[in-house]
Amino acid sequence: MKNGVYAKILAGLLVLLLGSATIGGFKLTAQVAAIGSQVNALREDFKEFKVRLIYVERAVRDGR
Repeated sequence: MKNGVYAKILAGLLVLLLGSATIGGFKLTAQVAAIGSQVNALREDFKEFKVRLIYVERAVRDGR
């Protein structure tokens, strides 16, 4: 009898752990997606910076 009660308690705890791990996985996926979009925005900023730097280098070289 006691073994059945312990098994039910253990099964309930495992279900809770699995549920919280699943929810945590979804939150982590959302965070990774947000970080990915931030990285893409930084890449675009860097490309623009490189273009501006090229213009500055040309201006310095041409003596403007």
